[in-house]
Amino acid sequence: MEILSRLLGTIALGVNAALGLFLLGLGFLGWYAGGPMHIELIPVEPESMATTLLLAGLFALASVVLALKKSKAARALLVLWSLVVCLILAGTFFRSAYHFQGEEHFWDAVIVFAGSLGVLVGSLLHLRLGGRSRGA
Repeated sequence: MEILSRLLGTIALGVNAALGLFLLGLGFLGWYAGGPMHIELIPVEPESMATTLLLAGLFALASVVLALKKSKAARALLVLWSLVVCLILAGTFFRSAYHFQGEEHFWDAVIVFAGSLGVLVGSLLHLRLGGRSRGA
């Protein structure tokens, strides 16, 4: 069971690192373009979207790097970031400003949300097991 827990924790680190790099890239792209960005999924004004994406990407990457430390407090940031991602995705189901374009689009969102819950569980497992060495 510990092997599965460690695997889920490692997957959570990889997914969050990829998400952080993606958000950082989008933020740089928006910042370089200089105009307002509109991403319906993220409830932020278009004028500050690039800055928000840059900061979110930096926080995601920092939480992944700190999650590699033995300190439980440092690893807790990964759980916090994963929770924020889950809450933003869950908000799409309840925000009146966001509309799904058909049943297939809705089920795609459900699958992405379920994946984010899996990453949150992996982050929690990494928090619990992260500092232990094998056989301890």
